[in-house]
Amino acid sequence: MKKKNYTFEEDYFEEYYVKEITDFTPGGFKRMYNWFKGIFNALNKYVDINDGKGKKAIEFGSAIGAASKLLSDLGYDVLATDVSSYSVKRARKLASQVKFAVHDIHKPFITRNKFDLVCAFDVIEHLGKPKAAIKNMFSIIKDKGVVICSTPNDYGYARKVPSHINVKKPEQWERIFRDAGFKNVTVKQFSFLPFFYRLHWRLNFALPFGINFESIPSPVFIIARK
Repeated sequence: MKKKNYTFEEDYFEEYYVKEITDFTPGGFKRMYNWFKGIFNALNKYVDINDGKGKKAIEFGSAIGAASKLLSDLGYDVLATDVSSYSVKRARKLASQVKFAVHDIHKPFITRNKFDLVCAFDVIEHLGKPKAAIKNMFSIIKDKGVVICSTPNDYGYARKVPSHINVKKPEQWERIFRDAGFKNVTVKQFSFLPFFYRLHWRLNFALPFGINFESIPSPVFIIARK
């Protein structure tokens, strides 16, 4: 499939996201909330993501806002950001408890108070300059904070997605994160059964290995600390 220079506004969300991921409806939001709840359950074995009381979190590439809403429900003071004003406008209606802002992760995020948790789920593979974005994430976490990113493995089908312009192998991502200043980098790949998360989040359980099969979600997770 030919690569496309999406603006990540209506063109991307109506041409790809709504068709392949979910739609901006309460039902679509609930499906993604279930998806992330299963993912957080798997990640909690490696990072205490479920204890958000008194902590600040920011999500880059928040899209529909489901992950940020889950973080808010876990007690975090959350800011959800996306480069797309189109998605932010719609996500605000679905997750009114969450603070949203339009921001390009390629650009430094100016803040007086650093974050305990920084997340970017399925974002870095879309970026023209992922190294700059990762350095920006490094600059806004506390000394004991953590960055969590997910991205597809370097499988053929992942490279066919029009907006995937930086699909890399896990070891390549690990090296980029270390070059950005992170001292402690853990890379894990999980596989999840497709569709079942739509019924209940507990059905979105993780298999601790990757599966190179297009219909089985098999993301790579990078957990990075200073």
